[in-house]
Amino acid sequence: MIEDVMLLFHGSYLVVREPRIVSGTYAKDFGEGFYLTLLQEQAERWALRKFRNLRRTNPEARPIVTVYRFDKSLALKACSSLLFPQMSDEWLDFIASCRGGVPHSYAYVEGPMADDKVYNFVESFLAGSIDRDEFWQKARFSYPTHQVMLAEKALSFLHYIEAYDVEERR
Repeated sequence: MIEDVMLLFHGSYLVVREPRIVSGTYAKDFGEGFYLTLLQEQAERWALRKFRNLRRTNPEARPIVTVYRFDKSLALKACSSLLFPQMSDEWLDFIASCRGGVPHSYAYVEGPMADDKVYNFVESFLAGSIDRDEFWQKARFSYPTHQVMLAEKALSFLHYIEAYDVEERR
C-alpha cells in the first residue's frame, strides 16, 4: 500500500520554500530534478556538507533542512514514476545511465542513494575498473540511504511545512 502523504526533507544552505529544478548541474543518481529524502538525519548531513563547502565564500549560508509534506499517492497517479525498493541491477543501470547524462521521462524516482562510498564504486563500475559482481560485493555493506527525485511535474504535490537550522537544533 502506498502512503497517501509523507514527510520529505531537503538539506541545503538556505530555506527552500518554493522548490525548483536547477538545470545544468552535475549528473546525479536519478537525473535532473529536485532531491529529497525520507531520512531526516541524511538531510541534515546534506545540509552540513553544503554549508561547509560554502561558508567561506557565502557568510549568509547556514545548514538548513526544509521539511515538506508530499502527496505521494496523488503524484503517482498523475506522474510517471520509477521506484527502487533496494539496490538492484536495474537501479545500478539506471544510475549509470543518469550519471552518463542520458535523460528519462520520469517525474518521480525513489530509491537508495549512491552515497560517497557507493558513488566511488559506481564510478569504478562506469570506468570498467570493476565488474558488476565486484560492485555488489563492495556496495552491500553500505548503510541505508534514501532519495526522491522530483521533476517539474511532480513539484506541485510538494508542500512547504517548515525549515530549521541544523546547528541550532543540535
